[in-house]
Amino acid sequence: MEECQVNSRTSMHRHPAVFERARDLIGSGRRRVLSFGCSSGEEVRSLREIGGPSWSVHGLEVKPELVAEALDADPAGIYAASARDLAPESYDGVFCMSVLCRFPDGSFSFQDFEEAAQVVCSFVVPKGLLVLYNAQYDLRETRVGREDFEPVPEGQVRGGSGFVPKTRADGRPVGEAEGRDMPLMFRRKGKT
Repeated sequence: MEECQVNSRTSMHRHPAVFERARDLIGSGRRRVLSFGCSSGEEVRSLREIGGPSWSVHGLEVKPELVAEALDADPAGIYAASARDLAPESYDGVFCMSVLCRFPDGSFSFQDFEEAAQVVCSFVVPKGLLVLYNAQYDLRETRVGREDFEPVPEGQVRGGSGFVPKTRADGRPVGEAEGRDMPLMFRRKGKT
């Protein structure tokens, strides 16, 4: 999978309300969590703190120099540089924060979004949680989003689905208020 977002800026605990609500939805006990597009690892370390010792948090980043930075700051961390290195349906929670977009220029096509969303979604276990913050498009417009996932109420998460301007699959812009209110958390449907 190729790089989606070209901006790699991140920080520790940058979305505390989102992380806390997701923690409540993922639950306690032994859980595997993935930071998809983890940059230099701050999100991995933040999620590890929020989930506590029962969460095993892994990071995936396609830029090798950022994986090296993450390992320098977190030598005990588990990081991968390719989606091919991870097993499908192996994570109780997948965080994809400010990855499936091109901000600020908006040059991420819906086709690229749909292909990337398919990869991201493939790692979520049945009944697992997907957190898709600052995505340029609505997951519900993709095949995988319609067929395999259901939106989850976010509760009191402020800021909604993020500040990145949203676009419809056909290229039309979504109004600011409507875009902000798009779901950012999804539960994978159970297998029948």
